[in-house]
Amino acid sequence: MFDRFLVADKSVGRLDLRWSVPFPALVRVPVFSPDGSGYIVCYAEKTRSYILQKFAPDSGELEWSTQLHNGGYGAIAAGDQCIAVPTGFTDITGVHSASGRILWKYRSSSRVRSPVAFTGNHFIASSGDTLFKLNELGEECARTTPNDCFFYGLPREQGRIVYSLCAVTGDFGFSQLHLCAMDWLDGLIWTTSLSDGHVVSSDTSGFAMTDDRLYATAGQSISCLDRASGTLLWSATFPSIVGRHMPILHRDRILVGSLSGQLACLDAATGKIRWTFAGQTMVTSPPSIVGDTVLVTVDGHLCLLAIKDGREIHRVPIGHAPYSAVAIRNGTAFVGAGDPPYFGGLFAFDMLPVDHKEPDYITAASSVCEYLDEARCLIRLDVRNCVEEIENVEIDAAVILGTGNQSQALQPDRRVGTGFFFAIKPSKFLVNGCYCLPVKILLRNGAPVHRTISVALDMVSPRVSKFELGGFDPVGQTHYLHSGAAVAQMIQHRFAQSITPQARFREMVDYVRERADYEPFNLWRLVFQRVFMAGVADVRNLPEYKNERA
Repeated sequence: MFDRFLVADKSVGRLDLRWSVPFPALVRVPVFSPDGSGYIVCYAEKTRSYILQKFAPDSGELEWSTQLHNGGYGAIAAGDQCIAVPTGFTDITGVHSASGRILWKYRSSSRVRSPVAFTGNHFIASSGDTLFKLNELGEECARTTPNDCFFYGLPREQGRIVYSLCAVTGDFGFSQLHLCAMDWLDGLIWTTSLSDGHVVSSDTSGFAMTDDRLYATAGQSISCLDRASGTLLWSATFPSIVGRHMPILHRDRILVGSLSGQLACLDAATGKIRWTFAGQTMVTSPPSIVGDTVLVTVDGHLCLLAIKDGREIHRVPIGHAPYSAVAIRNGTAFVGAGDPPYFGGLFAFDMLPVDHKEPDYITAASSVCEYLDEARCLIRLDVRNCVEEIENVEIDAAVILGTGNQSQALQPDRRVGTGFFFAIKPSKFLVNGCYCLPVKILLRNGAPVHRTISVALDMVSPRVSKFELGGFDPVGQTHYLHSGAAVAQMIQHRFAQSITPQARFREMVDYVRERADYEPFNLWRLVFQRVFMAGVADVRNLPEYKNERA
């Protein structure tokens, strides 16, 4: 499972880009099989394709690609012979790790919102109110189904006991987030409330576990529980959401990132904050720990921090990494980033040790973007070299030019000393912000050196970057599968004269979905809209019902 690649022993002093591979897609968290092969899932928004790909960790070369049905929130897991992938939003698909051939599909009746765990012999995942265990043939070996809950996040198993995060419907129909322990045979052992609120999860949601403690984030808090009894030992609250991804435990410290851009290091025994690192944008994935250093993606960069005090040691531009943690293997850090969903990429960085003596012989030291007029900008890139003479520099400006999915290597318009100047006409569809551009530096001896730069666009006439629609009164769910129906009621309370009961609205959605040729990915995008715009309150009044009876 993905979290086994988030911790390594050897400390890091600097990050050097080894290779990067562009994808016209969002690249999710990398995982590795026992034989060392790498696997990623890419989601291409433009083509609505969901692709599992095998890559060589040393070079980034793709070995095979397999297109699958759109999946949900949850990282994949690599077994000995099989890769288990959440697909179709309700299923788990097994893919042969050597060939990419689809081996089996396990179909569930509810949404899968958990990363897949691999125990060495079995895969474990959840679907709605059910936790299940599969062997590498896709055969169900065990399941447990407590009443009225919705499981999410990475499950963990110890003997017959399995632990998982879940959402339950509390008082007045509002959601509460719990951590629970279950026996595969005897059912629920204990459940402990962590926070009020709804599920905010990602591919990397979950909790940390030791021999006697559990550490879980939910909503704006992190909690420490006794593993045997579920008793709450301590809890700490943050000013913004920390429950989107799991905390990472390292010796006597627990690290957690928030959607306000804060990375906090807490004492694992007491919950007391030891230090915080403040970024400007969201921390969207768990940090990775490498010896006495920490890797975290924030502000469009991969940042290297000292675990002792949070001091920043080094940072390199990578763009945005909304669904990828930094996976560590054999001294290399891998992360899916770029400018998804159209200009994503997989990056591999050599993690040079603290005592590394060789000078950083080639550095893209700085980049400055200035607008010449409303249509053109000038990028000045300063490149410093300590050893070899530089022949030329190329930048891949595809993300700024908006040239489809193709790389666009640009030559400099002029050179002055260590400065290389590129005149570019950005796409009119861009918004202001920072963009990550790959750079290839060609040395006089013919050797290429790869780096990345961050270019800040500040357009004269910028496009609107976001629009917030608000002012709706919250509505509680009457059932854990009625979140969409609750959203419909929020809209009806404000704009409609009548309110459709949540159970009836869900019944209508299920009715239309079963009779339409929609993939599960389109359920709430198309079926919700179809039912809502019908303006009826019962299945018998739907046009589909009337046509079926005609």
